[in-house]
Amino acid sequence: MTASGILTLMGGTVQTDPFLHVVIPDSIDDDLANCLLVWFETEVAWQLSVIDEFYQLYDLDLRSVQLPERLRVFVEDSFLEDLRKRTEALMSARLGSKIDVTAHKMLTGCRIKIHTDYGPQRQTHRLLVHLNRGWKAEDGGLLMLLDQERPSPDSRNVKCYVPHHRRAIGFEISPQSFHAVSTVLAGERYALTFSFYGDS
Repeated sequence: MTASGILTLMGGTVQTDPFLHVVIPDSIDDDLANCLLVWFETEVAWQLSVIDEFYQLYDLDLRSVQLPERLRVFVEDSFLEDLRKRTEALMSARLGSKIDVTAHKMLTGCRIKIHTDYGPQRQTHRLLVHLNRGWKAEDGGLLMLLDQERPSPDSRNVKCYVPHHRRAIGFEISPQSFHAVSTVLAGERYALTFSFYGDS
């Protein structure tokens, strides 16, 4: 299977409000998505990560663990180099060779407050691949994209995305790329994350 067959960026909708992002409804091969999800649910030794009053979640660096053979592709250099080039084309950006590959798990009650990851680490873009069973808006855990850190209650420049299974959302990281995850109200919310850095 080619890299683009494993994780496609085709069929996405590029939007510029509240900042540049793209939504891809069926981004990942269905069998691989289910394989990843079962592994997340049954075998991963998740590490709790907490910053008081900011976020609580469980995370995993995929490069630091022994992946099942079928899932090793997600950390292979050839796959990541191809993904970098396709992300550059999609986002009209120039990206460096460094790519973080992580996963997140959020349980009921978990949330991530409004923030932007812009800073000295020089992350420039992120691609989130959601892996969830039958997730609905009422389950919470919505990815929220905003144009300011403290939006007014009637602000209309906010985009909220349900983390549907196999839906990917890519976005630029800048001083204005405020985003958050609303409180998870039911279930376990999973995401595979690719973080890109500036060209060094």
